[in-house]
Amino acid sequence: MLRKNKKLAIIASTIVSVAVLGLVLKVSGVFDNSASPTRDESSLPGQSRPATDEEKSQSEDAKEKIITKESAANNTPNGNAPSTNPIITSATEEELSAIVTGIIEENGDCIAEYSKGDMKFTRTSKGIQNATNTVCYPIETNASDFTQKGEWSVILTYKSANTSGVSKPFNFMVK
Repeated sequence: MLRKNKKLAIIASTIVSVAVLGLVLKVSGVFDNSASPTRDESSLPGQSRPATDEEKSQSEDAKEKIITKESAANNTPNGNAPSTNPIITSATEEELSAIVTGIIEENGDCIAEYSKGDMKFTRTSKGIQNATNTVCYPIETNASDFTQKGEWSVILTYKSANTSGVSKPFNFMVK
């Protein structure tokens, strides 16, 4: 009789364990009976889907943190002046976007120097502050500014009464 009770106890505990496991999987979303039996092609390995607005925002936040960390690691303070690191985030034949890490201020000068061989021209804008750094107001150009097609280079200089800094060259194609 004792042996029979042990068998029943083992069977009962196994059934309870399976039921609890099923409940845990259901609650965690791993096992969902309401799901369509057809396969969502966008969730297959190697397939991509458009990013949601939340994912884009998280990506931009992560990018900003990386840029801030890199600029802090690469900057050496110059006397008492804050160390700044202009970073060109994008450049086309129509517009240049950039941030300046290491300082939060208004009205500094953002000076973009475009070049291809002997051809050169300059465009400027003002810096505007945000919560974590200074952003250069977009620097606009025209297709007619680029006298030749091909690869161009641009360097951004940031200057203010408090600090200055120069970006790394940023190359882009003019078509």
